[in-house]
Amino acid sequence: MNEGHSGTSDAAAAGMLPLVVWLTCFGVCIPGSPSAAAAQSATGWPPVVTSHVAPTTHVPSRAHLAPGGHAAADHFDVLWYDLDLDIDRSRAAGQQEILGRVRVQGRALTALDSIRMDLSSHMSVSNVRDVAPGGTSLSFRHEQDILWIRRPTATHETVQLEITWSGTPVPTGFVSWSSGTRFGEPWYWTLSEPYGARSWWPADDHPSDRADSVRVRVRMPTPTRVGSNGLLTAHVDHGDGTATWEWTHRYPIAPYLISIAAGTYDVYEQRYIRPDSLAADLGALSLPIVHYAYAGSDAFDGIDAFSGWKRVLDVFPELEWWYGSYPYPDEKYGHAHVTFGGGMEHQTMSSMGNIGLNLIVHELAHQWFGNARTLGSWRDLWLNEGFATQAEILYLEARQPTFEDEYNFLFPLYRDRALQAEGTLTLQDTLRVDNMFAFPRVYGKGFMVLRMLRTLLGDAAYRRALQTYMAASDRPATPGDLQAALEAESGQDLGPFFDAWVHTGWGHPALEHTWNATPDGAFWEMDLTVRQVQEQDASNIRAFPMPLPVRISLRDASTLQESRRDTLLVLDRQEETFRIRMSQEPVGVSIDPERKSLWVDAAATTSVADVPEASTPVVDIFPNPARQRVSVRIGAPGDVLVVDALGRRISSQYLPAGTHRLDVGHLPAGVYAIRVGSYSRAFMVVR
Repeated sequence: MNEGHSGTSDAAAAGMLPLVVWLTCFGVCIPGSPSAAAAQSATGWPPVVTSHVAPTTHVPSRAHLAPGGHAAADHFDVLWYDLDLDIDRSRAAGQQEILGRVRVQGRALTALDSIRMDLSSHMSVSNVRDVAPGGTSLSFRHEQDILWIRRPTATHETVQLEITWSGTPVPTGFVSWSSGTRFGEPWYWTLSEPYGARSWWPADDHPSDRADSVRVRVRMPTPTRVGSNGLLTAHVDHGDGTATWEWTHRYPIAPYLISIAAGTYDVYEQRYIRPDSLAADLGALSLPIVHYAYAGSDAFDGIDAFSGWKRVLDVFPELEWWYGSYPYPDEKYGHAHVTFGGGMEHQTMSSMGNIGLNLIVHELAHQWFGNARTLGSWRDLWLNEGFATQAEILYLEARQPTFEDEYNFLFPLYRDRALQAEGTLTLQDTLRVDNMFAFPRVYGKGFMVLRMLRTLLGDAAYRRALQTYMAASDRPATPGDLQAALEAESGQDLGPFFDAWVHTGWGHPALEHTWNATPDGAFWEMDLTVRQVQEQDASNIRAFPMPLPVRISLRDASTLQESRRDTLLVLDRQEETFRIRMSQEPVGVSIDPERKSLWVDAAATTSVADVPEASTPVVDIFPNPARQRVSVRIGAPGDVLVVDALGRRISSQYLPAGTHRLDVGHLPAGVYAIRVGSYSRAFMVVR
């Protein structure tokens, strides 16, 4: 997920939102719907729609899970959900927005007296029955958001239940359920991560208990269109002002990834044809891409080269090259417009309140990391968000120099936020949603930890390791799985790295370095000493294991021409001296110039040769976030530009080196950047 700001205004719903958010076809309808069934009354229970699979039949998945492979703590392993919803926010006062019925099939992993499902106490359950032949209504207790169903069950027994409920959902977490009107037309959307599925339907609401398939039917007033997971398997216009939309998904899915998005949509279709260079290894693929965009919005075409959902076609090959085959090749991918400012990676159809290309990349990457490889525990949330954030940078790197400005904006922003991370990367608190999804930790630091691992292994081995990690999608994702895949490819012991950066360590290193060089015949020998000097109140780790790229500037004694040499050091002690032998005289050292590791500079560089380093336009901004003014410190004179999240210039002035105060009180809340030359530093304006 890439978190944005919730909102229900018509302007927000139209898709005109900032392209950088993190707080994170051919205009034809989907073909292939079966013939409409006979029209039925809009009152009473939603009709069972004639479709390819009878509603009481298990919809088989493409990759059935091993028994118990994703069972939650209640020892009941859900196999599939068949979900019927009748939704209408315009019902008379006092009536419920949702009338629902769900059939659940699952397997008991041990003998049970009762089966537990999660459902908000704000919803009302009217009946639970056993669907087995001769089955009857079952007694149940519904309290404290838990539905206990009295159904004695033997070990390994398969049970099918039908639960009938109704209510108007009360939003929780990241809203979970929202409805409203846009230009007079109704819209609805769900966002159930992490614990919100229970707010609108009964489920085993834990990421580890993945059903191997789901079918979602939604009856709504026309002309509202409904998007959901998988393929559209039926659409019935009942001729009474309502229609039913049926979506069927035949892959393992966690409850929080089951979604609906509904509104007055323009529909666009594309098709991703896998390039020959990838098809040679992955096989051929022709995948439908479906976009549901609010009518009249710019969501599909975008407003510039860095926006528009149609650009997802350019993203697919890059992510498949890194991660392997798209996990749902027999179904689709797509976007559905919603009114919150960010995005949510609902399986096969991401919910999008933003049209920026970085968000398009982020949510598509989640189809691999988070969806196909679903967490066993929310404590490891960084695996989802770190990989999706890294995907943004991988894509921008591959599209240089086209998106050079966007890279120079986003990468420093993400790294700077990582430096603000608090606590261990493994979450200790999974109850406070705002704390769970704190950007500096699970997005920023999660990304930088993966960037360091990529640096340690090199691109080729890192890519192979990611594909090995992805291949184990039949079990919950854990840091241990990732570590094992990386170690198998590299031959390195990454235990100390994961302990310091993921499991037990907090903070980051502060580095200082010194160097000296002496001639040795026709060669030069450099001694480079690196010290980790972080204070105890800044980190509990005295020596972080980490890669440290070093760039050495060299000068040829005969021609006086300068060149450079890149070397990768690996730190694992508080103070280490590395001897580097070279054929030319070293005249300067730059530590980690491309910022491939997470650290701060603790001291100025010194050298016995006393070679001064060139002045650079380093920018510091404080306070950040700001309301009225920011102080900007620059290390060299130059043109200082203020730009918005789209890179549009707001102001420009020439300033000398030093600290200057800039007025930002007139700017709307959002993300901005100060640019000096090719260097940029992001800041936020809050209201």
